[in-house]
Amino acid sequence: MYKLPVQNYYMRDKLINHEELKPQLLSMINNSPDSSLVENEDGYENNISKLDWKNHADFDRPWVKLLLPKLAETLGNMAYSIGYQGILFKAMWYQQYEKDSIHDWHVHSENYTGVYYLEYPEGAPPTELYGNELSVPSVKEGDVVMFPAMTPHRAPMVKNDIRKTIVSYNFNVHMINPQKLKEVKYGSVQ
Repeated sequence: MYKLPVQNYYMRDKLINHEELKPQLLSMINNSPDSSLVENEDGYENNISKLDWKNHADFDRPWVKLLLPKLAETLGNMAYSIGYQGILFKAMWYQQYEKDSIHDWHVHSENYTGVYYLEYPEGAPPTELYGNELSVPSVKEGDVVMFPAMTPHRAPMVKNDIRKTIVSYNFNVHMINPQKLKEVKYGSVQ
């Protein structure tokens, strides 16, 4: 019998300037054209209250232009710490979850994906990851999480009268950072 390699690896950090950006981002998102997503086929259930997935490749949306520099810095630092020289965003979108909202198990394209917990009230469920076992990252509002895009993950159902707002993104990494390259070529460098 084969076992999947561990796929529930994730990293977490706090978004730089979250408290300052949050009210501006939520205001822009509240005024954004959007849609909802409701699907229930073959046991696969999605009920997302509000999202702008259809515009995921448009990096000129006002809220994206505000968020992108700080998100790129935070994720870039995380990627650098595990050996990559840089990142290249391919997609970014928001999703809002209200009572009974759910995003069932799925995977993403690109090398990495993740979640920025923009609005994360008490009682909101975190993203769940699945490799050989279920993994639930310990997150707080303002946290940025990244994990391999092939990792099955979901947003469990919101069961109370709250609203959770996340930003999701897909990105690729490129080149090994110089310090990691030396370690790989020559062993641990002091």
